[in-house]
Amino acid sequence: DSPTPMATLHTMPQTTPAQAPPFPGERRFVLWLFVVTAGALLLVQEGAITGYDGQTMYEVAKSVVQRGDLAVEREWNTLPGSDGHHYGRHGIGLSIVSLAPYAVAHALMGAGDRADALGEAVVSATMPLIAAALVVATYLLARRLGARAGPAVVVAVGSVVGTFLLPYTKEFFSEPLAALGIVVAIERALARRQASAGLGAAVAILARPQSLLFAPLLLAVLARRQGGRAALGAMAPIGAGVLLTAGYNLARFANPLHFGYQDQGFTTPFLEGTAGLLLHPAKSVLLFAPLVLV
Repeated sequence: DSPTPMATLHTMPQTTPAQAPPFPGERRFVLWLFVVTAGALLLVQEGAITGYDGQTMYEVAKSVVQRGDLAVEREWNTLPGSDGHHYGRHGIGLSIVSLAPYAVAHALMGAGDRADALGEAVVSATMPLIAAALVVATYLLARRLGARAGPAVVVAVGSVVGTFLLPYTKEFFSEPLAALGIVVAIERALARRQASAGLGAAVAILARPQSLLFAPLLLAVLARRQGGRAALGAMAPIGAGVLLTAGYNLARFANPLHFGYQDQGFTTPFLEGTAGLLLHPAKSVLLFAPLVLV
């Protein structure tokens, strides 16, 4: 018997039928795509958190680091909790992302106005990194769906710099993090990496609890395409995200189903709200994402 050639000892990774074949050095290219995008966005980053909602999520991280508490001052976008203190309305995801950079800034500078300015600058710098990661995730998803590298780059970069997501990278909003989690979940599901897909969905849920509506769809697709065991593989990280969100609700409002908007309801007349979301220059989805016209 002749010896087995060395070339046959290395098998190609399993891919979906539509996936475009990788080109030499693609991993290095993806890394540079992240670095260049993050660098470009950091150059125009404001270095501060000026939005009301973003400042509220920042204050939650600041409170956790400084006092080991979730409560914040009532001047922010808050609701009174069951203990009489005030708590931010938003999901915990972006505050979790803020913990490490703020803790480093706090350790270096301590307390005071200069420390707060540095803390805001360091924490706000995470948003360009999230947006750059979203560009990479969108590129990988396009490649997973069969696109060539050139069109995949155009779609990935255009998804940030060619949409309203670009100004979001200068603020501190949770939507880019939720979008990143959803794109990662879809791409990893197509790559048959169920646990990673579930982790992406969990990130989206922590950033925007409304993203929980995406989880059943992801699990249903996994079960249909790969079987029940695949869906179960994604359920553990999704369950962890749900439990952490429910625990955050419980700590704030003594109710796991209170997400911070229990004082608001669907009170706008349907036709008025529809006209606003479609036609108003400040809220029109047709202006925000003209692709929906197609």
